Amino acid sequence: MNFLNSAILLGLLAALLPLLIHLFTRSKAKPVVFSSLRFLKALQNQKIRRVRLRQILLLILRTLIVIFLVLGFARPTCRNTSPAQGRNAKTSTAIVIDHSVSMTCQHRGISFLESAKAAASQFVGRLQPGDELFLVSSNDTTADIWRRSYHDYTVLQNQIQNLAPAHTMTDLSAALTYSKNLLARAHNINKEIVLLSDMQRSGFKLDSLALGDEQLRLFAVPFQAPAIANLSITSVKVRSSILQSGKPIELQVGLSNWGEAPARDKIVQIFVDGKRMAQSAVSVDVGASVNETFHLTLNQSGWIKGYALLEEDDLSHDNRRYFAFYIPDHIQLALVGDKGRGMEYLSLALRPSFESAPYFRITAISPERLLSQALDSLNIIVLYDVSLLPDAVIARLRAYQEKGGGLVVVIGRQADIRWYNQVFNPALGLSPLIAALEEGGSFSLGRTDVAHPIFSGIFEEAESQFASPRFSFAVKIKPAENAHTIMTFSNGDPYLVESRSRQGSCLLFASSFDPDVSDVAFKTIFAPLMYRALSYVGVQSQNVNADQATGDLLRYRLPGNLLTAKLTIERPGDELDAVKPALTASGAWLEYQAANVPGVYTLMADGAEISAWAVNTPAAEYNLQPVDPSDLQQNYHMQIVSSPDELTDAVQERRSGREVGRYFLLAALALLVIEMLIYREKREVAPQE
Repeated sequence: MNFLNSAILLGLLAALLPLLIHLFTRSKAKPVVFSSLRFLKALQNQKIRRVRLRQILLLILRTLIVIFLVLGFARPTCRNTSPAQGRNAKTSTAIVIDHSVSMTCQHRGISFLESAKAAASQFVGRLQPGDELFLVSSNDTTADIWRRSYHDYTVLQNQIQNLAPAHTMTDLSAALTYSKNLLARAHNINKEIVLLSDMQRSGFKLDSLALGDEQLRLFAVPFQAPAIANLSITSVKVRSSILQSGKPIELQVGLSNWGEAPARDKIVQIFVDGKRMAQSAVSVDVGASVNETFHLTLNQSGWIKGYALLEEDDLSHDNRRYFAFYIPDHIQLALVGDKGRGMEYLSLALRPSFESAPYFRITAISPERLLSQALDSLNIIVLYDVSLLPDAVIARLRAYQEKGGGLVVVIGRQADIRWYNQVFNPALGLSPLIAALEEGGSFSLGRTDVAHPIFSGIFEEAESQFASPRFSFAVKIKPAENAHTIMTFSNGDPYLVESRSRQGSCLLFASSFDPDVSDVAFKTIFAPLMYRALSYVGVQSQNVNADQATGDLLRYRLPGNLLTAKLTIERPGDELDAVKPALTASGAWLEYQAANVPGVYTLMADGAEISAWAVNTPAAEYNLQPVDPSDLQQNYHMQIVSSPDELTDAVQERRSGREVGRYFLLAALALLVIEMLIYREKREVAPQE
């Protein structure tokens, strides 16, 4: 048995006090004058033995009471199974502090993070000299600061107090594994991990391997609070397919209620360049998500930067979400194909006669010129009924698509299905072609996805109403996993398919606009469909990767004319970072790895804005749902400490064994009650005796 407060054992000497008091306070017989001895004969020997027995019992009880009190305050513990471990053995401890955004949640005016830092400082202050400590981040374990061991506790406490909220995603599983690896190289006998966190479920990867070290003790202090009010903005999306100066833009704001009370009439505001442009009141039930739509009209072009703002609640970091999108002055389009066979109808549809300055600036080129054409200046390339292309051209198109350039492919009678499936489509990630549809008759259009951004605002009813064109030729398309069918033929086969990728969108038409195979170019749906479809692709190509998460790598493929320009990244707060591109086989790429705080990051070349990214904290970080304690016990064998004040005692108890001092104190209290009852009986019996 060990004693956590062994100095108190000197108090065992006080157990002699009842014996000394008994010896020095024994009553002495006093002579009494009486006339007869008959009363002495009546005194029974058994009463004398009873009195003596009661006195001895009181002596024993009082001695035990003193002994139990001393032992209780000495804090005895049961021994560990390993004799090498104990209270006096040196310890290596990794303190994992969750400093993610979710820990900034306020409870009674104090954030969880401030409470965790106070608990860590208190724990460090009560450690023994010679112990070794590590400070580990819950979000990033790559910095050198997390590899350092601390023996100067004052320096460590300063590091703890300077810990700022991290806006990247919490990864507590990685932090625990990293802590285990740190402690594996430590030489001290005792090895412990102390986790201070809100125990957010999204921060644990419960399918990962358990720590699996019986000699490693793991403690966790959860910081949680009831009745949290937490309505967050999880997304801001541009829903308009056409972004032009002076035309309405539809902005959709996603909101989720992660709190424990309904949110009623909360004000959401939209700011652009620091000016409030719109606002609305929303109500969201507990656990529900809604989308609020705002309509803006901006008389400007270029990069539009702003944010959606929600009124304050217990977690304020998720009440602001940034956005950035590009409104082009025009879209530069290359129309690739042989003249004739309906290609001129596409040019007419994209050049309304009433536009003095056309939105689409079209350059018609032959397929052979694609090898020498400067593709960096193009927003969209339309391949109209192109049969075969050299491998070098396909490689250029793939590089153009990886940059985010828009691509539209129109399949006509000249299509070589085998070449498309074996060479072209695999290189560009497009859906394969099955066969030509020529049944001798004609067929029309069928279902239309009116919810797609191309048709946003065109059809007010659930079903589209327009004169359907007739087709005598088409190609059967098998949509790939990354594809979405926007329009179908009457037999259910796809007519217009969108292939989605991280770089942008590509549209694939299953039939050309040649009057010999279709009258689509003469229907009222043709001009708005072509205008909006190509506007959609053009806007997508210029807004590739505009929305990023903190910690993501920001990438931009530089055109050749900017290789010698002075490149800078403007960070939130008007800070400037100089950057340089890296030359690769696919071109010159700029990569920026320091997007670690929310805001809009702007890439500038010689002072001119050429790209922008809206960087936000991952939305999953706002969900404060805690992990199930049973999962932690199963995966990590973690001991949950209910209060920060109990952390030091829990750690010392695991080091030295289970503390049993409370049982000695309870025994002393019980003996004290018995002693009082016996002593009271003695006083009542004494006069009679």
